[in-house]
Amino acid sequence: MYKLELLDSPLSSSDLDEIWNINQENIPEVGNVPDLERMNALIQWSSHVMVVRDQEIAGFIILMRENQAYDSLNYEFYNSQNSPFLYVDRIAIKDGHRRNGLGKMIYEKTIELAKDLNVMACCEVNTMPRNDASLAFHESFGFQKVGTKDYDDHSVVYLTKSYSDSFLKKFTNPTPVIINKQPTNMVDVITSLRNILAQSIPETGTINTTVDAFTGPTLFIKTTYPI
Repeated sequence: MYKLELLDSPLSSSDLDEIWNINQENIPEVGNVPDLERMNALIQWSSHVMVVRDQEIAGFIILMRENQAYDSLNYEFYNSQNSPFLYVDRIAIKDGHRRNGLGKMIYEKTIELAKDLNVMACCEVNTMPRNDASLAFHESFGFQKVGTKDYDDHSVVYLTKSYSDSFLKKFTNPTPVIINKQPTNMVDVITSLRNILAQSIPETGTINTTVDAFTGPTLFIKTTYPI
């Protein structure tokens, strides 16, 4: 019978070795960890390491909180938002134990942890190559898209499940922006707007823009970010 277990740090050498081997067996669904030293660093940055055991470790998840020294661009997407979170760095199930509901078991506990901490759960999923199974899995748990990123060899979508709407408001609420300059034509409007967006808005897809009003030398612009 499978049993969930939260591991205490430091991990035993046997647990670390099993987790690393499962990770490497699941490439490219999870990122490559070149050696045990790097795996141990991920563990040190983590807030929770959870495994499912039978006679052996059948699957694991590594979770991280904000403000860690993790050198991951995907992690930095969330860390740069200044909102507390519980980040799914990686989850993997060992061959021979798949299709037994272990991923669902692990995620239910992960979401429970995030809810207890009153933070959002977050992760990224590959869209190129497209991981339809993972996208459907996260949709079934109520995760919402908040961004995308294209790399040289793959693309990802950023997903969150939040118990506070403060993070999502950063992407979905209209934001008034004041430009202290009187534009002379629509080209000036678009140029000014692009400069602001480049500094303040992450990659979230198409941005719709409407000009609300001119008041003296000030132009009020409202932006909305569909996700």
